[in-house]
This record gives sequence, structure tokens and C-alpha cells, in this order.
Amino acid sequence: MIPLRKEIKDYSSACEHLISAAASPDSIPFTQDEIDWISYYTAEMTNLVDQLVRISKTQVLHERESMQEFAIASEALFLTDGFSEREKDSIRQSVSDVATQVLDEQKEPAFV
Repeated sequence: MIPLRKEIKDYSSACEHLISAAASPDSIPFTQDEIDWISYYTAEMTNLVDQLVRISKTQVLHERESMQEFAIASEALFLTDGFSEREKDSIRQSVSDVATQVLDEQKEPAFV
């Protein structure tokens, strides 16, 4: 399982408990107030995710799909903070790999 932030784990756990409670054969039906609360937070989370996805999409279009995906992932990193040291090391390694395996290859003259 991928490591997740505490807030995401808590959110996921709360959703799983709510779904489990609703699916239980001996569950007590939700009141209208409870349904309204669930609906409110569902809409808020959907809006948040939509906003984050819009922000993370790159404004520059690339011909290659792989370039477009790389640009989107890179821009998403710029909007994220609080990386663990392990996450930072992984990012450093990925950047290093791109530099050596992609960019450095392009420095050599195409025609000799």
C-alpha cells in the first residue's frame, strides 16, 4: 500500500466506516439531518478534488502524451508541500534520472 498522509487516511477510514454502517443489515437508517451533512461534505470534497485537478493540469499543450503527463505531474508537485524526506529523495532521484537519461542524451549532436 502506498504511504498516505494522515488526513487522507483519516478521511478514507471515515468514509469506509460510513459505507459499512449504511450497508450493515442491522443498520439504523440515517436521519434527514445526517443525510444533509453527508451530502454537504460529499459536495465539498468533490469541489475540492475538481479544483485540485484543474490546478494540476498544465497550461502548455505538448504533442507527445508522455510530455503532457510529465508536465501535469511536475506542476502538481509545485502545488504540494510537506513532503517526507523519503518523498523528497524519490523526487530528487526522478529528476536526476530525467536529467541523465533524457536531457543529457539530447546534448549530443544529432549529426556527426
